[in-house]
Amino acid sequence: DDGEAWARILAAAPAWLRLLHRALFAWVLIDFARIALAALTGWPPATEEAPGEAGPWSIWLFLWAVCLSLAVVALRRTARDDAGRRPG
Repeated sequence: DDGEAWARILAAAPAWLRLLHRALFAWVLIDFARIALAALTGWPPATEEAPGEAGPWSIWLFLWAVCLSLAVVALRRTARDDAGRRPG
C-alpha cells in the first residue's frame, strides 16, 4: 500500500525533514483558510501587485522545489545508510 510505504519512508527520514513536512502542511492549511476567507468575505481586499514584485506563485514554487530537493537528498542518504547496515 502506498500510504504505508510513505509512512515508513517518512518515519525513517531525519527529524528536520519530518518537521519541515509538518510545517509546510500547516502553512498550506493556513494559507488556504486565508484565501477562502478573502474569497467569501472580500477581506482583506485584493490589491494589485507593484510592478516588478514577485507574484505569490513564485514563493510556492520556490518552497516546493526546496522541500522536494531536501526530501530527495535526505531519503537517498537514508537509503544509502540502510544499505550500508544490511548484511550482505
